[in-house]
Amino acid sequence: MTPIRFITGNMESKYFHINKEVEALHMLLKGKMQESICVDPDLALFYGPKVLMAKNQIIVSERFLNFLWAFIYFAFTYQEKANELLTKNSQATVLPMTSPELKSALELLKYAKQLTRGAFLPWPNGIISPGFNGSPSNDVEDFALKTNGLFSTATTCFFLHELAHVYLDHREEAQLQADLKARMMKDPRFEATQGMVAPIIASETAADNFTIDYLIRQYDDDKIKLNNAYGVICAYVSLTFSVRSLGGMKQIFHPNLHDRVLRVVQRIDESGLKESGYFAHFASQTLMLLLDQAGVALASYDAGRDEYAFLLQVMEEIDKRI
Repeated sequence: MTPIRFITGNMESKYFHINKEVEALHMLLKGKMQESICVDPDLALFYGPKVLMAKNQIIVSERFLNFLWAFIYFAFTYQEKANELLTKNSQATVLPMTSPELKSALELLKYAKQLTRGAFLPWPNGIISPGFNGSPSNDVEDFALKTNGLFSTATTCFFLHELAHVYLDHREEAQLQADLKARMMKDPRFEATQGMVAPIIASETAADNFTIDYLIRQYDDDKIKLNNAYGVICAYVSLTFSVRSLGGMKQIFHPNLHDRVLRVVQRIDESGLKESGYFAHFASQTLMLLLDQAGVALASYDAGRDEYAFLLQVMEEIDKRI
């Protein structure tokens, strides 16, 4: 059993009870959708939440959940420490990665990346884990507790996306995808055209929009919107770190991963959230690390920068690389 099992109960509880609208959705689909999440304990497998349309059941690998928690801890800590630095020095351009919090965060980012490939590795010794649930005595423990909350919202986002496929009745698109995958496996020379996959990609976009609209509602107060939006952006940005190279951003049966992040930022902005500009900042600064790892250095931490414009610049650089 991995440390993530300590909080899967909280994860499921938030999914079913995050707001009254989602609760009503579960009741509406009762009988069509299995009212539980199946966590696959096979640690050799790495896959995010997916709905089995034939069974109307959502499954997810335990390995992916460990990846998600580790990534969110890193991303949250990285952002908090960057903001803390900018508050003290608005001209800062480099974030020193030397504090205990950032050292732990970097270890967890390394671990998260390891989980996406090769044999499963156990949680690193001496590093904060999802099992922590006491009273925080330092920033590391405080960030771990906040990561637990962001993780539960991020998984709710993923699960609602899968639920949307059932609610929106995407069985034809699911069958089309299965048929195209089977054909590609049978004939390696076969390539699905844009026209072939267009209905599938449209269904994925519809499921994304459905999910965001259920979690970041126009009439919620800003505190609820802010908490949910943070979990949502963590979910979508995490996907960009789940691929082995920048080339993996280009998807066959989904919108390209960085394009999905951009659309989520736009959707959050449309929700009326006062702090919506922060999520362009979060996405641009985190995705910039992917570019840095690919040898593309972009200037960072300029407090006077238009973060949305910078996000578009980051997306353009990713486009060039894929």
